[in-house]
This record gives sequence, structure tokens and C-alpha cells, in this order.
Amino acid sequence: MCTATTASVTHNLLAAPSLTVIAARDTCSTTGLFRLQVSVSGAPDRYSITATGANPMPGFADIVDQVLANGTTQLLVPFPNTVDSGTYTFQMSVRHSAGSNTSPSVCTSTQNFTVRILKPSQLDSISPSMTTICNGSSATLIAYGYKSPGAVWRWYRSSCGGTLVATGDTITVAPTATTTYYVRAEAGTACPATTCLTVTVNVDPMPLKPYAGADQALCNATVFTTAATYTSSATAGIWSQPAGGTAVFTNPNINITTVTGIAPGTSATLIWSVVRGACTSPADTVIFTNLAPIANNTIGPNQVICLGSPAAAIGMPAGSPTGGNGTYTYQWYSSPNGVTSFTLISSATGATYNPGSITTTTYYRRVVTSGCTSTSNVVQIKVARNAPVVASTPPAVTVNCVTGTDYTTNFGTPTFTHADNIPVTVTYSDATTTAGCNSVITRTWRATDSCGRYVETSQAVNIQDTTKPVFNGSRPADATVDCDAIPLQPDMTATDNCSVATVTKHERTQAIAGSACASNYQIIRTWIAADACGNRDSVVQTITVQDTTRPTFTTPAPADTTVQCSAIPAQPDLTASDNCTPAAGIVITKRERIEPATGSTCANNYTLVRTGSHVTFAVT
Repeated sequence: MCTATTASVTHNLLAAPSLTVIAARDTCSTTGLFRLQVSVSGAPDRYSITATGANPMPGFADIVDQVLANGTTQLLVPFPNTVDSGTYTFQMSVRHSAGSNTSPSVCTSTQNFTVRILKPSQLDSISPSMTTICNGSSATLIAYGYKSPGAVWRWYRSSCGGTLVATGDTITVAPTATTTYYVRAEAGTACPATTCLTVTVNVDPMPLKPYAGADQALCNATVFTTAATYTSSATAGIWSQPAGGTAVFTNPNINITTVTGIAPGTSATLIWSVVRGACTSPADTVIFTNLAPIANNTIGPNQVICLGSPAAAIGMPAGSPTGGNGTYTYQWYSSPNGVTSFTLISSATGATYNPGSITTTTYYRRVVTSGCTSTSNVVQIKVARNAPVVASTPPAVTVNCVTGTDYTTNFGTPTFTHADNIPVTVTYSDATTTAGCNSVITRTWRATDSCGRYVETSQAVNIQDTTKPVFNGSRPADATVDCDAIPLQPDMTATDNCSVATVTKHERTQAIAGSACASNYQIIRTWIAADACGNRDSVVQTITVQDTTRPTFTTPAPADTTVQCSAIPAQPDLTASDNCTPAAGIVITKRERIEPATGSTCANNYTLVRTGSHVTFAVT
């Protein structure tokens, strides 16, 4: 069994501490310390500050378990003076040094807080560092640098802290005399004001308005020359023009310079200002007008007039002139040759001119003035003194007569000329003469000019008939016929190209060579066609006539008979007829011969054969 031991334990009950961070002032980064106002109760004697939370300060050295004097209300907390501007998060805790090791949650109070660190403002420069303006204009001044939150740029005259002119990054000033301005960053910051920078605005007096020179109007020019002046001791200037202008200045900064780029028919408004220091004077303007050359200065027409006749007015066939300044004056001149010696016609100042009656060929021209000058073409008014001349005449033509032909189509066309170049009117007339079968058509042309002078020439068309008539149809064909079948000679007709053709017919006979028969012969039939001019043609038909039919006895042949030798009758005469030969021309020849009787030995028994021409009979 053990002996009991007894010990004593003392428990000190401490009041729990409390912590309130009242404020952490904005702090300029260059100080390296920020002030922390706190309120504590419960008599804590230790505190800690650590950089923690959403934005802990980089490089901050945490303060751990440092002694907290009784009654402390403000702490100076060191931090790196290199940190950037920003709001940083911290945590502070207080505790009792006794008992806190075993029950720190009972004897500790913690609170989070933030501190805003500000970088000091820094004025780097002023733009412009110096400037010159013209009296009556303004200058814009700009301060460049870093400006702490809540700080402003303050601008002064005389000195920083002097007469306040304006505040802000940019100010506009319009001094009437040269003035120096001062600027620095001030107010509303934990950091001090910056150093002061200055800028001087010089003010030049405005020069008077200059003279740009007189307006100019040139004709179809390529170059103009300005004639402006300087004012108020200015020795430089500037030429300009409205937007869209085409003028080109050789040197736009001097008063007298050349200008190109102004097209004919256009104008340019040029603006001239002089420059003195920073001041450009009020502008003066001048107008350069480049007149388009006068066009359409055409007169006419050329004329040829008869001696003693008045000329027509010389007009403007293409209309009125164009170009120039739009207002036109006219002066007419005349010349005997159209090349030199043009003489002013004092009374001729209109757009057209009427020369009236003239006796010699004269040339005219017109000079038009409209800012520009233009000389027209030359017009000739020729006084005609010559008659037309035959240049060529077509030669005579001989043609053959053809009924229904228009022989006038064979006429050619003569040509005529005129030394005075006057148009001629050509007329003609036709006359026909007849000589026998031939005829002649003569055409006479007359060329007449406007003055009534004329010339004539003629051409003849000789019409002759040398063509034979033509038979209508074919000629009758040659034929061979019996003497009793000779056809009649038919009639034939013919046609002539120029007159009525007549046809005559003829017939003749001729013996056939080598034929002894009178009934064998040829008939030659001829038809002759002739026209009124003796042109003839003929066709011939030959008919060969032949007798191929024997005569026919008109009495019967005696019958065969048997008679006694002592009673032999005489041979009778017979008659015959023929288709070609008349009865008187038929010759009948009688013949007889004795032939022995067949089968008989008696000499007195025989046959007597009697034969007539073309007829034979027997006697027994």
C-alpha cells in the first residue's frame, strides 16, 4: 500500500486581451515607416505584425512577439522603401506573455489591416520647354511625370506658390506678352511637393495684312508670276490655295515666284500671308485666270461671184467662237493675195461681214479678241471671168439597128472644167437625122456656169443595118420524087432586125449528068429574103425527079394462036401510055423470032414469037 503525497497548484485567471487596429495612415514610400494606430485592452504585453493575406508586401520583415508597452496607441512599422505604390495586407496579434504558451487562443487577439504605400510625385518635363506664339493666339502646356494619388499639377506665374494660373496636366494660355510659367505637383498626398519647373511663352506681334497683287488673266499660259508684297518688316511668307486647287508654286515662301498647273479655261485662287516670327498675317487673295485659247474662229464660205454681182455675207458656219473670257470683239481684214498685205477694214467690227460688190478676187480674215487673240482662216471671194471648158467628149459610136432598142444608152458623158472653179449646170438635147437606111442621133451637151457663160460639145450614135434577114423555120429538105409526084414550091417567111423582110421564090431545072432519060432531072428551088436596106439571105432546095415506072399497053396483046404456015397474020400495031411520057413520045418497037416447035421434026412446024416494047406475045 502506498503512502499518499499532496501538492499545491495555483491557477491565475487572466483577462482575455482585445485588439482594434484603428487606422494605418497612407505612407510615402521614401519614409520606410508607416504609422499604425491601435487600441488594446486586457493588458497584453506582446505583439506580432506579419505580411499576409491577399496582397502581402514583398520584402517586409515580419515583427514577431515584440514587447508591447502598456498603454501603446501607435506603432511605427518599418518597411522596404523600394516597394511600389499599392495597398498591402497585414495581420497584427497581441497576447499575454504568461499562459499564452498553453492557451494561446485564450490569451491572444488578432486583426487584419491594410496599408496604402504611395510613391512621391515626380515632374520630369514640360512640353514645350519654350515656345513662341503670335499675339492673339494660345499655347498648350503639358506637364509630364508621375503624380501621386490625390496630387495635382499647379501652374503659377512669377514663381511656384506665386499667382496660380491653373491646375491640371494640360493647360492652355493666351498671354499678350512674353510670360514664364511654373509648375509642380502639390496637395492631397503623404508625399511632399515636387521641385518646380518653368516654361517661357514668347509672344510675337501680329503683322499687318499684306497685298497679294493684282488679279491676272493670261491666254493659254503655262506659267504665271506672282507680285505680292511684305508688311511689318516680314521677310517671308507662304502661298496656299483652297482645297482641291491645282496650282504649283515654284517657291511658296517668297512673295515673287512662278506658278504652274493652272489649266487653260480654269482659274486659281491663291492665298498670300506674310510670316513674322510665329505670326502669320491675315491673308490676301489673288485670282489667276488661264483663259482657254479662242476656238471655233472659223469663217466662210469661200465664194465665186460673177463680175458685177454682190458677194454674200461672210458668216460663221460652225457657230460663234468659244474660249477666252467670254466677251468677244471682232476686226476684219482684206488682202489681194490671201498671204500678205492684209489691210484693216475700219468699219468691219461685227461677227460677220458683207463685202458687197467687188471687181477683183479678194481674201478676208477675222481677228477675234477675248482676253486672248485669234486669227481666223482665210476666205476667198473670187470674181469669175472665164467660161466653162470641155475637158473630154465621148467619141462617136456606130451600132447595128435592132428593133426596139434605145440607142441613147450608147451615149457617154462629157466632162467640163472651169478655170474659176464655178460649178456648172449640164443639160443636153438629142436630134435624129436619116440618110437612106441609116440614121444618126446626135446628143449636144451644154455646160452653163452661174454667170451664164457656156460651152457645148456633141457625140453621134450612128445606126446602120448590116444584118441579113433570118428565115422563119427550116428550109424545105431536099427530096427525090417520081415525075408524077413533084410537090409545089411552098411560101417562106423571114424576120429582120430592123425592117420588114420580103421573101421571093425561084425555080429552075437542070439535067442530071450522065442520065439519058429526059424524065430524070433536078429542080432547083430558091427562096430569097431581103430587108429594106438590101441585106439578103437565101435557102435552096434540090428535088431530084426520076422515071422508074414502065409504060402500060393500052390495047391488049394479041392472043396466042396456031395457024398454017401459009396463013401467018401480019404483026399488029399496039398502043401504050406512060406516067411521065406523053403518048406521042412513046415508041413501040415490034420484034419477032422463030423458035423450033418442041417435039417436032418438021421444019415447017415452029413457034413465031412476036415482041413489042415492054410487051411480048407468041405465034405458033
